[in-house]
Amino acid sequence: MKLEKINERTEVRQHNFLTEARYEMTACEMDILFCLLNEIREDESRNFYQLKVKEIELLTGRQWNYQQCRESTFRLAERVFEVINENGNLLQFSLVSTAEYKMGEGIIELEVSPKVIPYLYELKKNYTAFRLLASLRFTSKYAKRFYLYCSRWKDVGSFTTTIDELKIKLKLKDPKRKKEKYVQVRQFVDKVLEVAVQEINEVSELMVQYTLIKEGRKYTKVRFNIERKKDVAEEALVDERQLRAHALLKEMGITRPDYVKAVLSSEDKMKALFKWNYERKQGKLGKLENPSGHLLKVLGLV
Repeated sequence: MKLEKINERTEVRQHNFLTEARYEMTACEMDILFCLLNEIREDESRNFYQLKVKEIELLTGRQWNYQQCRESTFRLAERVFEVINENGNLLQFSLVSTAEYKMGEGIIELEVSPKVIPYLYELKKNYTAFRLLASLRFTSKYAKRFYLYCSRWKDVGSFTTTIDELKIKLKLKDPKRKKEKYVQVRQFVDKVLEVAVQEINEVSELMVQYTLIKEGRKYTKVRFNIERKKDVAEEALVDERQLRAHALLKEMGITRPDYVKAVLSSEDKMKALFKWNYERKQGKLGKLENPSGHLLKVLGLV
């Protein structure tokens, strides 16, 4: 998909190890990464992708100079990720193998290892779906990261995490060196949380609210509640959710027309379906001998 064809509903998908990874990226790095993700197709044999800096700037409303881009691609090539692959082996890799600047053309050609591509795009449906245009328009790097978290949990509707874990993921805390930025909770709220949530609510299709949770006399956790905005075209949102719900039912082998219709016509049943799928992937349902039968019971269809 070319950048000029991006619209308000364009989504890209990335493996959740990127969403949950403990890394810090600049806004420029994230813009380059998001545009790269948009170009990648899992069924392609190519591993070279060209990005036009001017097109990225038009989409983001920000200008990135040569030095900023150069430093960003350097860090994308330098940063190493780890993931356990399908064979149970530990795989270490960088997101970008090489970056070549077409001097005078405003083009960056990025090389991605074929071995890495599956982890950048929809590996076994373990992904975060998020709106590319919204992610590009954020000016705060924290908003970009929080938007990915919220997009991951939008079908469930909420998630809770500790403040410490958030700080570690955002590179605001190094537990090994005992270094920490925004030590006071109020500092973290004002400088990070408020900035990110406010921008997500202004720019994206999501509406996010958060609640600080106390343990004893100290705030230690944050609960995020996520909804889609009511002013977004409801028909399109229903279609989007129905498509994902239908795909999940098909994956589970549930194809009876009356069952499918009952789920797709009920918001409550679709919510229950997405919640069940999340709990199944997290191993919270234990070992299910008959997953589809269990799902039908949860949905009240049998």
